[in-house]
Amino acid sequence: MRKFLLIIAFLISVAGLNAQNFGSTVTIDYGTHSLKFTVTNVDPAECEVVCPTNKPSVDFNVVIPEKVVIEGAEFPVTRIGDNAFKPYAGSSYYSRLKSVSIPNTVTTIGNYAFYNCMGLVGITIPNSVTTIGSYAFYGCRGLLGITIPNSVTTIGNYAFSDLTSILGVTIPNSVETMGDRAFHSCSKLSVVTFEEGCKLTALNSNIFSSTALTSIDIPNSVTSIGSYAFQSCSSLASINIPNSVTSIGSYAFSGCSALENIIISENITSLNHGVFSKCSKLNTVTIPKNVEWMGSVFTGCTGITTVIFESNSKLQTLSEDNSNNGTFDGCSSLKNIILPNSLTHIGEEAFRDCSSLSYINIPDNVTHIDRLAIAGTALVDIEIPSGVISLGEYVFSYNSKLENVVIPNTVT
Repeated sequence: MRKFLLIIAFLISVAGLNAQNFGSTVTIDYGTHSLKFTVTNVDPAECEVVCPTNKPSVDFNVVIPEKVVIEGAEFPVTRIGDNAFKPYAGSSYYSRLKSVSIPNTVTTIGNYAFYNCMGLVGITIPNSVTTIGSYAFYGCRGLLGITIPNSVTTIGNYAFSDLTSILGVTIPNSVETMGDRAFHSCSKLSVVTFEEGCKLTALNSNIFSSTALTSIDIPNSVTSIGSYAFQSCSSLASINIPNSVTSIGSYAFSGCSALENIIISENITSLNHGVFSKCSKLNTVTIPKNVEWMGSVFTGCTGITTVIFESNSKLQTLSEDNSNNGTFDGCSSLKNIILPNSLTHIGEEAFRDCSSLSYINIPDNVTHIDRLAIAGTALVDIEIPSGVISLGEYVFSYNSKLENVVIPNTVT
C-alpha cells in the first residue's frame, strides 16, 4: 500500500511539473544565431521554435533539434512558430539565413514562418509535416526547388507565392486543401504535376496565377476552379477541364494569351464573367450543352473564328459584366454564329465590336435584346423574330454595312 501511494505521489509531482512548464521558454545560443523554444503542450509534451529578433552579421544555417530540455523536462519540437524566421524592419535574415534543417518531429510550419527569407537556398520539409501555414515560404526567391512530402494535407494561402526561382512542383495525393494564391507569381513555374489519387476538390482563387505554366491536366477530383486561378499565365497553351468540374470562377483563365485549345467540362451550367477573356489565340470554342448562362466569357478574344453550341443546348442568357463587357465583345475575327434555339436573352454588348461578323441568327425564343448588343459588326441584314418585345438603346449602332433591318410590331 505504501509503495502504491509513493507511485501516485510521484505521478502527481510529474504532472505538476509539466503543468508548470506550459508556456515556459528557453533560448539557446548557437553562435551565429539563437533559437527560442516555447512549451505549447504538456500532454503530450510539445514545443515550438522561433528565431529571436537578433541581427546575425554572417551567413548562417539553422539546424532545429528534435527535442530540448525546458525547466528540467524534455519536449519534442513539433512546430515552427508563426513568424519564426520572418525578417523584421532592419533585419538581415533575408540575406543571411541560407539553409534550415527541420527534424521529423515537426508537424506544423506556422504562418509567415519563412516569409521573405530571400537568401534561403536550401530547405527540406520532412514527411512528418502535415500543415504548411499561410505565407509560410512567401517571397523565398532564392529557393530553386521545393519538395512537398506526401504527409502534407493542408497548404495555406500564399504558402509558396512569389518563389521566383522554382521551375516545377509536384502536389502529393495527401494534400486535401490548398489556399488562395498558393503558388501565385512563381514566375518560372512551368510544370505542376498532381499525383495519381489526388484528393483536391478545389483549385482556389489565384492559385497558379501569373506563373509560367505551359499546360496543365486538372485532376478528376477537382469540382471547382476559383476566380483568377490561372489568370495571366501567358505561356499556357492548352488545358483540359475534366467533367468533374461543375463551376469555374470569374476570370479564371483571363489573359492566357497563348491558350489555343480548351476542353470544357460537360457538367458546367454557367460560364462566369471573363473566364477566357483576352485569350487572344483561342480559335474554335465549343460550348457544352448544359451551359444555361454565359457572362462576359470571351471578351477580347480576338482570334476566335468559330463558336459551336452542342446539340440540345440549354443556353438561355448571354449577359454582361459590371463594366458592360458582353459575352463575345471584341471578338473581331468571328465571322458567323448560329445561336441555339433555347436562347431567350441577348445581353448588353454581347456582340459589340465583332467587326468581322457578317451572319447571326436570332432564335425565335429570344424576347430581349439589350443595349449595344449587336453594335459595330459587319452585318448587312438583320431580322428580328416576332417573339422579341424589347430592343435596347443603340442596339444596331456602328454597323456601317447595315442595309436592311426587320423589326416586328411586338417590340415596344
